[in-house]
Amino acid sequence: RLSLAALLVVLSAVSARTQEKTDTPRLRVSIRMAQTSYEATQLMRGELTIENLSDKWTPIPAGDELTKSLRLTGPDGKAFEPTKPEQFAATKSKELGPGGFVGIAFDAALLFPVLQQPGNYTLMFKNGALESTAALRIIAGFDPTKNYILTLATVGGDISIALDSVKAPMAARNMVNLARLGFFDGAAIPSIQAGEMVMVRGPVTATHRIVPFEPSTDPVLAGSVVLEPSLTGPGGRGSWPNLSLLLAPRPEWTGQVVVVGRVVAGLEA
Repeated sequence: RLSLAALLVVLSAVSARTQEKTDTPRLRVSIRMAQTSYEATQLMRGELTIENLSDKWTPIPAGDELTKSLRLTGPDGKAFEPTKPEQFAATKSKELGPGGFVGIAFDAALLFPVLQQPGNYTLMFKNGALESTAALRIIAGFDPTKNYILTLATVGGDISIALDSVKAPMAARNMVNLARLGFFDGAAIPSIQAGEMVMVRGPVTATHRIVPFEPSTDPVLAGSVVLEPSLTGPGGRGSWPNLSLLLAPRPEWTGQVVVVGRVVAGLEA
């Protein structure tokens, strides 16, 4: 049984701890990359955001301290520190007002040159209790001077498509990158029109839309591989990475579709 005096002491202590917890400044940090995958030769845009979740002005780490709080972990588990900290667009802010935030843009490729090597990486920010991570997948850069062959392995045999990097460079680049990311692995063949065309469809979402539109200026012949047109959307007319392998000519499609390549082997499949 507690006496009244002891009970008041207990309540006072609880009240004091509660007040102290309420007054503790609270910050939140997050790392966001513009994309989840990049070509090794790309600008790798990211942003570090610090938010003040409290109702009081709150100090934040200095700019150089923010840079030193970044680490990159490679595919083999090896950790890397920023090699060019001066490239980190560090904020000059020393504190944030109630509900305030500051965003700091950076290029991860400048901070970590190792990102020129394909693989899966993890970018981490850790400063005391402030912590955030972002995953990056790096694939080999597209070379427009090379001749790329996209091979579809089907139960009926392999089908090889020579991509047209000259007349449809953006479409060809997207096909190469999507193939390297495994986009076509397990793709469906939803439609076969005997003597006309075979369709190949992957897990297409709004992020896969290809612009600009690169319409064919040559007759669309048998063996052509065309992309599904997208008539409206951001950036104007575009295409989806759904393939139609033509078994017969479609001259009426000239100027209306993007011919991303041509079947060079496996047409009988």
